[in-house]
Amino acid sequence: MSAARALACSAFLLIAPRSVWAFEISRTSTGAEIRVEDSPIVYDVVDAAPYTVARASRRAFDTWSRASGGVIQPMYVGTATAARALDGVSTIVVADPWDTTFGETGRTVAHTEVFFDVSTGRTMESDLYLNGERFVFADGAPGTFDTESVVLHELGHLLGFAHSCGDPGRTYPSCFSVPEDPPSLRARILEAVMAPTLARGVIRAEPNADDLAAVAVHYGGQQQARIPSVTGLERRCPDGALIVTGAFEPNDRLELRTDLDARRTLTGTKTAAGFEVAEALTGAVDLLALDPATGAYGSTVAARVPDACVVAPAPLLADGCGCASAHGRGGWGLALLAGLLFIARRSTR
Repeated sequence: MSAARALACSAFLLIAPRSVWAFEISRTSTGAEIRVEDSPIVYDVVDAAPYTVARASRRAFDTWSRASGGVIQPMYVGTATAARALDGVSTIVVADPWDTTFGETGRTVAHTEVFFDVSTGRTMESDLYLNGERFVFADGAPGTFDTESVVLHELGHLLGFAHSCGDPGRTYPSCFSVPEDPPSLRARILEAVMAPTLARGVIRAEPNADDLAAVAVHYGGQQQARIPSVTGLERRCPDGALIVTGAFEPNDRLELRTDLDARRTLTGTKTAAGFEVAEALTGAVDLLALDPATGAYGSTVAARVPDACVVAPAPLLADGCGCASAHGRGGWGLALLAGLLFIARRSTR
């Protein structure tokens, strides 16, 4: 099997398709479309506590899987010490010093090195490099690059997606030549995850319509699959039981993933309140709810295992109000506090 190293997949240079869609698919020198065919996509991350890069990378991989309705199946296997070519594992690393064969140190924020079969386009693995010599990666803090957004873009190259504009030989070889009309097309090109530029402090962590169209065309269609969801962990009073909350069905499987370990089935029992965990958990964990029929899953990354328990609300009285009065000073204060708590909980990510 002949293999080639793709050195044309660098992304996010530092600068401020089709008639309907703008997405582009990467091709080999023989014209074959580059595509991941083996499942799962095994990956690790060069990182250490507090595992900010590893967590951002897991969120990014999970996002592409969700966008495909479970067709794209990543498998995190923990942390690594270095990226090694053709070891069967795709590795994400913040590189310092930066290898200038990946692009100019002062302009190239990240680069993906794809190993593929030239004749078929089948990807064997990809290693992702973030330029830690020149740039700072954080969670969208001013003056830094959002780690998850950068990794999400680079994973697009791993999946076989080219830039939406700016690459020679493409529909729009320059992002400055993108037509002003229609505005919707221009927005799809320049605001896609696969657009080649990203400003400091900007978060672009969700595929837009053009990115989703690329997934549907390149990987086929489960995009309408039901995606189970996990919202977090609660400790119930007075028994202290740990409950996984979310929207999942009886046949869904709950899985656990940590900063150092791959996914495994979480032991416990589904109840009316959620999934009651039957094992001890500490620290921060990833929770996944998976539909075994499609492979589609929803996840929450680095959910903190709570120590304090939550008291269930008192049942409503017959008139529909659980309070003595809503007219007194204390009544309105309690009502306002309850409203604020509701808003705060709904806005927590």
